[in-house]
Amino acid sequence: MSENITPRLSQFVYLIQKILFSVCLLLLVSCSPHNRIPGYVYYRLNTNPTTLDPALIVDVTGGSISAKLFNGLVRMDKDLSIIPDIASNWEISNNGLAYRFKLKRGVRFSNNI
Repeated sequence: MSENITPRLSQFVYLIQKILFSVCLLLLVSCSPHNRIPGYVYYRLNTNPTTLDPALIVDVTGGSISAKLFNGLVRMDKDLSIIPDIASNWEISNNGLAYRFKLKRGVRFSNNI
């Protein structure tokens, strides 16, 4: 009886190897950069963002996407110091309640202002 099990086991192992090879080949082909359109950004999401309006974002997914889409007036460097992003410089009023930002030359908003 053991003589009959060995050929069946080897056939099963061969079938599993073929399936694994096919899956690996399919993954390699589907992850190829050749199926990407030049000039587009591809970003894999775990969940859908609730909104892409920067003023209304409250979720992590929307925040990570908006950080890639939108620039701020200032940003933080690797030492967590505040540095200019689209602002060239800024002034803070004496009472600390008003900030006046000057934009870098050539910066435009989405409405071309």
